Amino acid sequence: MAAIGPQFRHRAPALTHKFVCKTSDTFVKYQLVCFDSGSSTNVTATTSANVETAIGIALEAVTTAAAGTEIEVMLLTAGDIFVMINGSSCTAGVRVACEGNDGRVTDVGATPASGSVLGIALATTSTDGDFVPVLVAPH
Repeated sequence: MAAIGPQFRHRAPALTHKFVCKTSDTFVKYQLVCFDSGSSTNVTATTSANVETAIGIALEAVTTAAAGTEIEVMLLTAGDIFVMINGSSCTAGVRVACEGNDGRVTDVGATPASGSVLGIALATTSTDGDFVPVLVAPH
C-alpha cells in the first residue's frame, strides 16, 4: 500500500502593495524594484549597486511615470518562487543577481559580489527578455 501524503498544501497568498513610481521612471512587468533614495513610498528599478535593497517585483508596466503614478508590487519573501526577466543568460540551478540598471537577472558565477545574489534560477534561457522562475534566497 502506498504511503498517504498530505492532501493539500496551504500556501499564504502573495503579498502585494501599491507604491508610487519615481517620477519619469519606466517600469517593465516583472522588473525588480526598490525604494527610491531617501523614500519609503516611491519605488524605482533596482541596479547592480542596490540589488540588496530590492523589495519586490513590478506586476505591471508603466511608461514614463507621471507624478503620483502608482504601481502594484509583489513583495519578495525568501523561499518563494517568482517570475523575473532574464537579462542575458540564466542556467537552472545557478545563482542569479540583478544585471545593470534595468532590474533584470543573470547568472553570477561562482564568486558573486557580496549581497548581490537574489536566488537560484529554476530554468535555463539565453534569450534577453525571457521570463525565468527564480527561487528567492535571503540576502
